[in-house]
Formats: sequence, C-alpha cells, structure tokens
Amino acid sequence: DVSAKNVVSTAAVSAATISATAAVTAKEVKSDSVAVTAALTAGTITSTGVSSAASFKTAGSVNANSVDVVGALSAGSLTTKGDLAAKDIRATGAVTATGALSGASVTTAGIATAATFTTSGEVSAKDVKASGVVSAASVTTTGDVFAKDFIAAGALKAAGDLTAASVTTKGDVTANHGSFSGELKTTSTVTATGSISAASFSTAGDVTAKDVKSTGAISTTTVSATATVTAKELKADSATVGGAFAAGSLTTAGDLTVKDIKASGTVTSGAALTAASLTTAGDLSAKDIKASGDVTATGALSAASLTTKGDLAAKDVRATGNIAATGIVSGASISTAGAVTAGSLTASGDLAVKEIKATGPVSASTFSTVGAVSAKTVSVTETLEAKGPITSSALTVTGDVEAQNLKVIGVVATGDVDAQNLKAVSVTATSLSTTGAVS
Repeated sequence: DVSAKNVVSTAAVSAATISATAAVTAKEVKSDSVAVTAALTAGTITSTGVSSAASFKTAGSVNANSVDVVGALSAGSLTTKGDLAAKDIRATGAVTATGALSGASVTTAGIATAATFTTSGEVSAKDVKASGVVSAASVTTTGDVFAKDFIAAGALKAAGDLTAASVTTKGDVTANHGSFSGELKTTSTVTATGSISAASFSTAGDVTAKDVKSTGAISTTTVSATATVTAKELKADSATVGGAFAAGSLTTAGDLTVKDIKASGTVTSGAALTAASLTTAGDLSAKDIKASGDVTATGALSAASLTTKGDLAAKDVRATGNIAATGIVSGASISTAGAVTAGSLTASGDLAVKEIKATGPVSASTFSTVGAVSAKTVSVTETLEAKGPITSSALTVTGDVEAQNLKVIGVVATGDVDAQNLKAVSVTATSLSTTGAVS
C-alpha cells in the first residue's frame, strides 16, 4: 500500500492501494483501488477496484471497475465495468460504463454508453446508448440516441436516429428518425426529417415528420407529415398530411387536409376537411368536406357543405349547405337545407332537400323538396312532395304525388296525383286533381 499526503511521480505509481489525503500526480497510476481526497492527475489511470477522487484529470485513458468523483472528471477516454459518478464528465473519446453513469453533465466527442444515465445537466455526445433510463436536463447528439426510456426536463436532439421505449420531456424532440415502443410525451414539439413512430404521442406542440406512426393515440396541437400518418386515434387542432391517413378515429378542432383518409372509427373536423378520398367505418363530420375522389361512411355524414368529384355514400347524410357529387350520392336518409347536385341520388329512407339536380336517376322511400327537382328518372316507394317544379323523363310513385309543376313523359302513381300544373304524355293514377292547367 502507498499512503501519503501527496503522492508524486514523474513515472508510474504501481501499488496494491493508493491513498492520499492531498493530491496524486503521476505519469501512470496502477492500483487495485485509488482514494484521493484532492486531485488525481495522471497520463493513464488503471484500477481493478474503486477509484475515487475530488477530481480526475488525464490526457489519456481511465480504466476502472468503478469511478467516483466529487468534482470534475476529464479524460481522453473513460471505461468502467461498474458505476461512473462525477459532478461533470468530459472526454475527447468514448465514455463507457457497464453500470450507472451519473453527473451534473456528460460531454464527449465520442460515444457515451451506460446501463443508465442520470444527470441534472446536459448529455452531449456523438452517440448515446443506454440499456436502461436516460434522465437529463437535455440530450444532444451528432449521431444516434438509443435508450430504454428517456426523461428530459429540456430538449432531446439527435442528428441521427432516436430509439427508445418511451420519451418524456418538457422540451423539443428532434431527430432524423424516431422510434418508440412506448409513449412519447412532451409539452413542446416533435420534429423529424424522417419518420416518427410510437405506441402513443402526447404533445402540447406540433408533430412534424415525413411519416408519423402510432400503434396507439396521437394527441397534439398540429400534425404535419409529407408522407403518411398512421394511428389508432388522432386528436389535434389541425392536421396536414401529404400522403394517406389511416386511423381508428380522427378528431381535429381545426382544418384537416390529407391525400387519403381511411378510418375504422369516427372522423371529425371542426373546420374544413379536404382529401382525395375519404373512407370511414364510423361517422364523418366536418364544417366543410371537399374530396376529389369518393367519400364513404358506414355511419352518419354531416357537414355544412359537401363537395366530391366521386361517389358519396353514408348511412345518413346531413348538410346545412349544398351537397355536390359528380358520382352517386347514396344513404339510408339524405337531408340538407341546401341543394343536392349529383350524377344519381339514392336513399333507402327519407330524402329531404331544398332542390335536386341529377343527371341520372333519383330514388327514395319518401321524397320532399322546397325547390326544384331535375332528374333523368324519379322513383319513390311512398310519398313524393315537391313545392317546386319536377322535371323528369319518368316518374314512378307507389304513394301520393304532390307537386307545384310536373313535367314528365310518363307518370305512374298507385295513389293520388295532385299538381298545380301538369304536363305529361301519359298519366296513370287512382285520382288526378290540378288547380292549374293539364296538358
């Protein structure tokens, strides 16, 4: 054993144990254990046991079973088979600990590897790799970050990939790619140049990435993706997606703009909803719905106005404004305070609209309009009531017909035909009454 106030050597110090109440200064230190109450300065430090000092300073390497430093630790590279604890850890090379790594801050130009990281300050490294938890004020890397769990009071930034079971931070999360098997929670923003995937997202800020994928829910202020968004559920103030959107349910308080929407649940937009095509197994609700393709909902569809260049199909269609489709509009019931313009219109139940303009057939169980009806053919299984003119090549009604003006080639009604003016080639009805002209 070597025990002294100061241990000084211009060459190597090699002993079973080295104990100094003051400083140890040597070109090289080799010992089973090193205990220094002041500074330890050496070219290299090698210890098979515990190395402890007020501060470590070496331009070379530190190799120890475990390192305990009250003050700063500065080394070329640092390797320990056990725990590494210091106030501040600085290394120009790699920092490696098979046990826990803890300090006020960890800074290295190389790779930082440990079972767990715990620091009240920053973790800055080329790569951060932990088999356990990384807990820090902020984490910044020029390369990749890998950990079981991340807990950061500040920002989490990775120039490369960010991989973890879960991330909880009050700052920004920035990465080239992010992959989380658990939750991603932040009170700030999530930004990725590539894809972001997590079991669930919870952020008070924006989520911006090429791809956003979640096996659970995404809850955020805004979602912006140049490619796809996939989630079990999405809740956001607004969403903008350059590619397809697939989710169980989708709710936004603001605008929703996507290329394609496929949802197994409900789709709700507080403002405008714009997409190439819309498909949902649940309800579809928005202030305005605009689609360049088909709109399909197995549940109810409600909007202020609805415009599609394809087909529109829903269990129930409700609109306070106009409904316009170049294809087929079909539903169990269709009602709107505005006009309906479609290639054809089919309702297995009630059809109540302001006016109808269809290039193809119109069929419904019951039929009522306050405006005009223009269609190729009109088929009603029960009653037809139109306060405006009806223009059609053929009209077939199993119930009563009541209209202001009827202009058809043929009228077939098993019930009454009551019109203000009637113009037809042939009329078949149980009774016929008009207050105006009959032609």
